[in-house]
Amino acid sequence: MDLAAQKNMASHCTTVLLIDDQPIIGEAVRRMLVGEEGVAFHFCRDATSAVEVATRVEPTVILQDLVMPDVDGLDLVRSLILTAPDHLQVGGGMICEIGEDREILESDFPDLPFLWLDTQESAGEVFWLSAEALGVKPPPRAAGKTPAPRSRSKARDAASAATSKARRPARR
Repeated sequence: MDLAAQKNMASHCTTVLLIDDQPIIGEAVRRMLVGEEGVAFHFCRDATSAVEVATRVEPTVILQDLVMPDVDGLDLVRSLILTAPDHLQVGGGMICEIGEDREILESDFPDLPFLWLDTQESAGEVFWLSAEALGVKPPPRAAGKTPAPRSRSKARDAASAATSKARRPARR
């Protein structure tokens, strides 16, 4: 399927992007979603290309694991938050497991309304942020005109600055 067809399909369905280095997790989520009408699933094993993949597939929902090789998971979360207007669809959001880094993330993004979720194994280590809370807005539409492409330069500059922060508390 070419990129134009993927984007057209994405505009008519829920597009799920899973970012996780474990193929077994990707396969489990794929199997849960297979056969679900109106759901397109994308799996990204390589955290270093996650923002690029998110920008290409424009997911409705991003599911992300924190512990991944070659990338600090918290830096990846920061980048995805900062570039959300470039890739998330209106009505979607992000759900991420971040371990014990809740205070760090809330400090980095004090104006975001994180919804902290409890799981069977932990409390407050998984968050949800809606696309709207992340600044995703419907593209402006004039009668009979195609919306202008979204600007990515500010978001990418911000993501770059966030991921190169020197201030990183020691991990537990």
